[in-house]
Amino acid sequence: MFQEELEKIVDVEKEALSIKKEAKREARKIVTEAKNDAEIIISDAQKQAREIYGQYVADGEQIADEEYNKAIAGIKTNQSVTIQQARLNLGIAVDKVEERIVSGKWQ
Repeated sequence: MFQEELEKIVDVEKEALSIKKEAKREARKIVTEAKNDAEIIISDAQKQAREIYGQYVADGEQIADEEYNKAIAGIKTNQSVTIQQARLNLGIAVDKVEERIVSGKWQ
């Protein structure tokens, strides 16, 4: 009877060891699958982040181009006004020089 009991204990220990090994194997499988899933999620998130970043850069470049073009247009307008004013001033200056030369006040 003792021998039968001992054999049962040995069988149960073998079964427990087998269950433990299977549990470890299953745990490694679950961890591997979780790592793979995490890598996919991370990769997708990185791809999405690159797309969002690219869109922000494109939007920023478009806004910068628009502001640059507005600034250039403003500068051209100011330049035109300045040139017109300079032409008027040139005419006035020529008239004054002529007046002084004619009146003899330049001497």
